[in-house]
Amino acid sequence: AHYPERLGKLVVINAPSALAVAWRVVKGWLDSRTREKISILAGEEEWGPLLRELVDHDQLPEAYGGGAPEVGPEELKGLTAEGVAGSVRRGHAAHAAEAGAA
Repeated sequence: AHYPERLGKLVVINAPSALAVAWRVVKGWLDSRTREKISILAGEEEWGPLLRELVDHDQLPEAYGGGAPEVGPEELKGLTAEGVAGSVRRGHAAHAAEAGAA
């Protein structure tokens, strides 16, 4: 099956400088719609403002300028794919409800 335009946004942070430079060259060869969906950023001065724009403060870990606590391996133990999927579905439902109320 072919699923065109499945990518909403791709952000690569802390990319090696060489990759960021290569991206600046390569992106000129891509369709503008695709190019606008991809950001490859090396330093925090580049990715910090973008992450804070894309991710709610309470969902963004503190290490990236947000207010969410860090999540390590211990906190992830016991998570199942079903549990994560349920959490994502609940989040989407809440987001849809908020959008409908607006």
